[in-house]
Amino acid sequence: ARVEAIDAQTAIQIPGTVMADAYREVHVVPIAGGIVTKVHVELGTTVKRGAPLATLFSTELAEAQTKYLSMQALRVAAHQKLQRTQQLVEIGAASRQELEEVTAVHNTHAAEVEAARQRLFLLGLNRTHIAALKSPNQIVAEVIVPAPSAGVITSRMANLGQVVSMGQELFVFTDLTQ
Repeated sequence: ARVEAIDAQTAIQIPGTVMADAYREVHVVPIAGGIVTKVHVELGTTVKRGAPLATLFSTELAEAQTKYLSMQALRVAAHQKLQRTQQLVEIGAASRQELEEVTAVHNTHAAEVEAARQRLFLLGLNRTHIAALKSPNQIVAEVIVPAPSAGVITSRMANLGQVVSMGQELFVFTDLTQ
């Protein structure tokens, strides 16, 4: 018989599983540990990039800010001592060795302030908040976990009151556009 293409007359039903593209899955983890105080999304919710997924109360963030403030105070005190020692060296009332020791302490405190500031960046605070942080009553203990990109929540492990650690998976969302 001659080979030719024809329309099939029967439908074939085959069991299967429809799955999202695994390369478009995003696992969301907090950058600081804490207690979940609010969950902003439910399973199946479509989220945009930057949308809040959960809010955490984080003692880790509060402690990092407290350390930053104490390092700032030590740096200011060391700077004042450095200025006094420089004046004493100029009039001959202090030795160059004392000046070098005070300068080393000042530089150490300045490095510790910068390390504490970088830690605050890593925990999610922005430059404006860090620059405005001058007293303990300005300390913020809430961390908002944002959506790193757009997608649909396909798994939710975060629940109100849950204690979570840094790096613990809270949500999985998937870009279902393809």
